[in-house]
Amino acid sequence: MSATSLAGDSYVRNHWIQLGPSAILAAGIIGSTLASVLAAKSGCLVLAGTSLLAVSLVGADALHARLTGKRSGPSTAALLLAGAFVLAGAIVGFRDPRAVASLIPFSGSAAWATLFLLRPKSGPSACSGI
Repeated sequence: MSATSLAGDSYVRNHWIQLGPSAILAAGIIGSTLASVLAAKSGCLVLAGTSLLAVSLVGADALHARLTGKRSGPSTAALLLAGAFVLAGAIVGFRDPRAVASLIPFSGSAAWATLFLLRPKSGPSACSGI
């Protein structure tokens, strides 16, 4: 193997590793939607889907923080967002358990956009001189 192919292999591997948090969140959205559809007939499992989404959200944020070299753990924003998802799922689910299945994909896509698209890049912030 040449040095060029080894450098290309590490670039591809690094690219796939960087997709990990988004893949975790995507799998969480799909799994939690499936769980909420299956649990719609059972009143005691109404929070299974939103809880699974909250766990995948916190896990994806913790992995993203670790990959970017920040502290290893979820951010406060991710914890608040996960709690808001569980609370919203409880409010909607105890009223109409079948409606939770339609709530989860929108909540998950909003979480992905909030955590991975709108997050500021590392470096000095606008208020760093204050």
